[in-house]
Amino acid sequence: MRQTASAFAPGSIGNVGPGLDILGLAVAGRGDTVTLTLGDGGGIVVADPGHRELPTNPRRHTAAIAAQAVFATIGFTSGVSLRLQKGLPLSGGQGGSAASAVAGAVAADHLCDARLDAATLLQCALTAEDAVAGRHADNLAPSLLGGLVLVALPLKMADARALSNFGGPVMLAAGTGDTYCPAPQLEALHKQLGAHAQLRMVEGADHFFGGFEVELADAIESMLANF
Repeated sequence: MRQTASAFAPGSIGNVGPGLDILGLAVAGRGDTVTLTLGDGGGIVVADPGHRELPTNPRRHTAAIAAQAVFATIGFTSGVSLRLQKGLPLSGGQGGSAASAVAGAVAADHLCDARLDAATLLQCALTAEDAVAGRHADNLAPSLLGGLVLVALPLKMADARALSNFGGPVMLAAGTGDTYCPAPQLEALHKQLGAHAQLRMVEGADHFFGGFEVELADAIESMLANF
């Protein structure tokens, strides 16, 4: 446990090219910084919301919502003061709310030395983004992970009817540890799609395939060889 912790999250561009709500890009330079400091009592106090137009109510402040989601995940109940240094413009198309959410989640993780994995941190940040801007991860994921990120939707959020009507080949790949696209649901979708679909499960990988990039590439290559 630390007395204080800070985290920076960069701005991002969502909807890159044809990737509506699924393809995002982190941008170097400006971003948001959240600093959390242990305090008295319980809950989060927003000492500095980062901008005069942002709320001080922790239930409406993006960074505070994400930080609280982390605290709820690990069972942390102590009082915390939150300060946001807002480096991104409001409603500026640069992923400002996503950066605040990611910085809030990561700062909370650092404060408690919880070392949550990327999938859990993203889910906590998504809780905040959902509350203020809509349930999309195309800005959140690159702000958290960096680079250009293709977001695979959780199966419960995806509409597979288009795949069913698609006559061409379909490749499905997921990790056995993916809680967003569980193996039983993928197997059912694979069966539903029929002979023109292939499924490969990467043993041990989660939704982001961190550390399993080679295995993912091999799985895709093997499916491509069969088409």
